Amino acid sequence: PVVWRAMDRIAALLRSIGGNAERVGPELCGAVLGPTSPSSEFSLNNFRQLMLATRRDVAEHERNLRSVVAGKEEVLGGSHPSTLFSLNNLARVLQVSGDASKLDDAEVCLRVGLRSSAATFGEHHICSCTFKNNLAMALQAISGQSKCEEAVALLRSAQQGYRFLAGARHRSMLICSHNLGVCLEALGNPLEALQQFRAAWEGAEAELGAVQVDTIRYLCDFARALTALDQHFEAEAHLRRSLSQCREKLGPSSPSTISVMQRLASVLSARLENGKAEELYASALKTSEAALGSNHALTLTILEEFAMFQQGNGQHQQAKVLLQRALAAYEANLEPHEANSMHNLAKLTQANSLTTMHNLAKLTQAVGDYSEAEQLFRRALRRYAETAGEHHSDTLMAMHNLAALLQTMGREEESEALYRGTLARRERALGPDHASTLTSASNLAMLLKSIGKTDEAESLMWRVHVGREAALGPNHSSTLTSLNNLAMLLESMGKHDLAEPLLRKAMAGSTEAFGTKSPNTLTIVSNLSMLLQDLGRHAEAQPLLSTALADSTATLGPGHPTTLTLANNFAMVLQALGRHEEAEPLLRSTLEGRLESLGPEHPSTLTSMSNLAALLEEMDRQDEAEPLYRRAYRASKDALGPLHPCTLTAINNLAMLLEKKAGARDEAEALLKLAIEGYGTTQGATHPNTVTALRNLREVLHAGGKLDEVREIDCLLEDSEALQPTSCSVM
Repeated sequence: PVVWRAMDRIAALLRSIGGNAERVGPELCGAVLGPTSPSSEFSLNNFRQLMLATRRDVAEHERNLRSVVAGKEEVLGGSHPSTLFSLNNLARVLQVSGDASKLDDAEVCLRVGLRSSAATFGEHHICSCTFKNNLAMALQAISGQSKCEEAVALLRSAQQGYRFLAGARHRSMLICSHNLGVCLEALGNPLEALQQFRAAWEGAEAELGAVQVDTIRYLCDFARALTALDQHFEAEAHLRRSLSQCREKLGPSSPSTISVMQRLASVLSARLENGKAEELYASALKTSEAALGSNHALTLTILEEFAMFQQGNGQHQQAKVLLQRALAAYEANLEPHEANSMHNLAKLTQANSLTTMHNLAKLTQAVGDYSEAEQLFRRALRRYAETAGEHHSDTLMAMHNLAALLQTMGREEESEALYRGTLARRERALGPDHASTLTSASNLAMLLKSIGKTDEAESLMWRVHVGREAALGPNHSSTLTSLNNLAMLLESMGKHDLAEPLLRKAMAGSTEAFGTKSPNTLTIVSNLSMLLQDLGRHAEAQPLLSTALADSTATLGPGHPTTLTLANNFAMVLQALGRHEEAEPLLRSTLEGRLESLGPEHPSTLTSMSNLAALLEEMDRQDEAEPLYRRAYRASKDALGPLHPCTLTAINNLAMLLEKKAGARDEAEALLKLAIEGYGTTQGATHPNTVTALRNLREVLHAGGKLDEVREIDCLLEDSEALQPTSCSVM
């Protein structure tokens, strides 16, 4: 009764200040009242929201509780239940402070409490089990492989105690199962995590009811875990049933109803039901804004997720508007906390602001505004390091994404250093086979491939594929992506006999798991077709691309990035087959689509411009091709810089066109020398792109009768193959 009276008072307080009383579950009592009421990460979030709403100073709470603990230890002793009660509360306040340095203090408090409780009451007493649960979540928040492994061991031990004392479906057991799922996910064990999420949800539904707030939360995490393992149909079925129940019993504007709508929209997005997903996201956002307000945490979460959905479907400008709204809301919420000198609570709001800033940086990169994206990434990275620490997962993610941007900008040396640093830190913190570690290894391999370090890249690619296949299975989307990337690397190394069977295996696996019309399958089909084209097997590539393009247009729409890539590649095959009149409208529509969705300076737009110019050149329409080549060169130089790979490719292609034009040979020679210098600086003297540009310069010099310079280039190329002029056009 005392607990529930406290619960009613807290709910009334939240209502009086405009907060959301429904989301205050019984776990909040555990956070406030002590170790006899089990808590979870969700309760910490509720506790944070309560303190933010009431403008209470965390530092004041900490001082008061430290004084209370010291007094109780002196009067009652360290093992008295009341002392343990206050010690637990002190740990919770330290955890919600938003100050990473306080997590170590929280860990110490919880370890002291666990030792005292175990010595006094026994290892499997409810108090000891609760301290194990709380300590485990504190360790999980600190992050790191060893900390997560200890957290899992603590939670397994707590599960045994709860099961013996209270049964498999007691609330404490359900909280522990959910928390164990969270830790197993962090350790890169998604299959066992799914089992724990399922147990928590099924137990809560049976014991607490289908629409109880904990049940809904467990269901949403269970559905998210199902989606991560590509089990979309089961996730959708559970969520649709829950949505119907929530609407009937809680109403359409309940936060629980809105949360289920949001999760269902994400599942529909993963299933490529984009029209239905967009409609549901829009409905959830509108409902949340009306019921909870535009600055409510749930509203802002939906806003961000909707933005990322739009970005994935090529709606970049709409997505940017949503993310800017979210960032403005978070920073507006941050200002009053800072004005009240609530440094620690300000950090809580700042964490959400940083996530939004990070997503906005990725979106800004996607639309080709690299300068703004770099500023946002560096700002987010600096603030993550300050608030969470240099080895925190959020900091490493920001570092990883900055490396990817620098790679896109052609700054490979800086990118490589960041990729290697991120990989080394993730290996130390998470282990060599963790999903995040393998992602770092994969991206480093892709960079190494682009700068000609193919042997090291191949070793990393094999490691990534083997690791993902062991953890996720052969037909998981991440496994198939790694298989596709490995095959494309082998193809670039001339190992076509190894690459083709890997791509066919990936295509079969993706078709079986996701169907012929999924973006995964369509991308693999596109890559297999381009491999066949490289082998001169154009007749085999043509029907594959024709079918894939039709499927992508019907499923994803004509302006989707996957559709535009397929249209570009299909046009290239038609060009190789001599069907220029069919290829031209495809290349023009691809260029128009990329200009509209990505802008005139995006690398993909510049690629389309160069490919259309190359087709026109081949059709003896040099007067039409030259302006396109010059436009691509100027745009790439202005947007990406003179040493970016796209800029150097544009220089090479323009030079080879001018070589055929009367009176333009001197300009062609100057451009090729510029390209050779750029390739040599960024990729090395022996890189294939450098060698290609040298061959092209040799051809220009030979045609101009400059035989002494031709002999100098022959010396540089003496170890290369036949000296044929080659275009550097990018597919």
